[in-house]
Amino acid sequence: MKKVKIFLASSIEDLKDDRLFVGDFFRQLNEIYLDSGVHFSLIKCED
Repeated sequence: MKKVKIFLASSIEDLKDDRLFVGDFFRQLNEIYLDSGVHFSLIKCED
């Protein structure tokens, strides 16, 4: 399995909704690429 790590940094308060949207996007990508052996790991600045 190929693992792709993405670090997302932004303004903590101003762009919170945008980070949630990006998190949902990567969850959908993981579902799409599950059979291809690719996993996206999103690391947010809050983490």
